[in-house]
Amino acid sequence: MIRGYILLDPTKSRNPPNMPIWHAYPWVDCIIKIPSLAVDSTVTMMVDTGATGTVLSIKDALPLLGKRGYRLLRQLGKPKTGIGVGGTSPYIEIAAQIVLQHEDGTLEGFDFDLCVAKPARKGSKKREHQLKLSSLLGRDIMAHFRVVVDYPRKQLFFDHN
Repeated sequence: MIRGYILLDPTKSRNPPNMPIWHAYPWVDCIIKIPSLAVDSTVTMMVDTGATGTVLSIKDALPLLGKRGYRLLRQLGKPKTGIGVGGTSPYIEIAAQIVLQHEDGTLEGFDFDLCVAKPARKGSKKREHQLKLSSLLGRDIMAHFRVVVDYPRKQLFFDHN
């Protein structure tokens, strides 16, 4: 079983006191590997049952890739347009692997096409907005599991039962 957590902000170990649980979101820690860019790093992703694919946000991609990595990404990946609640967004799709850790320490990985958010012009309003968005674990990965989100108990887990 892989455990996630339900928090308003995944950078904090607990929710603010008296916060209604419907303000919190399900999160899971994943290892993202992009061999062609020498990326191998842990990323906290929001579990989004409405997302068809898994997305690496600007907020997470910039520290992992840097300018050089984004240049390589543009050369190696293929452009793609994502459509979501907020409208359309440009992405670059690249072969990657995601690894999740079970409670017993075993690792489970999947090869997939990762959508990496394409950054807007530095200093623009759109870029400011992009930097607030989280990476998303989509149905392309969740489809391998039974996913349980238990808000009253503040629990999230993935298993194969």
